[in-house]
Amino acid sequence: MTESNMTDSEFLELAEKTFIKLSENLENRFSELDTFTEGRVLNLEMDSGVKVVLNIQEAMRQIWLASPLGGFRYDLVEGSDWRNTKTGTLLLEDVLKALGANK
Repeated sequence: MTESNMTDSEFLELAEKTFIKLSENLENRFSELDTFTEGRVLNLEMDSGVKVVLNIQEAMRQIWLASPLGGFRYDLVEGSDWRNTKTGTLLLEDVLKALGANK
């Protein structure tokens, strides 16, 4: 299924599943990471104080990321991959970079 032919509810379900998988992946990598979700917003906070916020933008059908590195937007491509609209990098890559894993 491509993003262009999915319903709004299918889009939201996929985006919310992405947040769940991302949270689980990151919690397994970082013992010093707290994650919590409020509505359609996923908050990530390291013990060091680094904060990353992701939110689902339903109208745009995107995930947006706010971090110390800046703000970025991600489009759904190729099934379940979320890619940066400017650089083409994957959401997970950019989140890891923002959390300081790829210094």
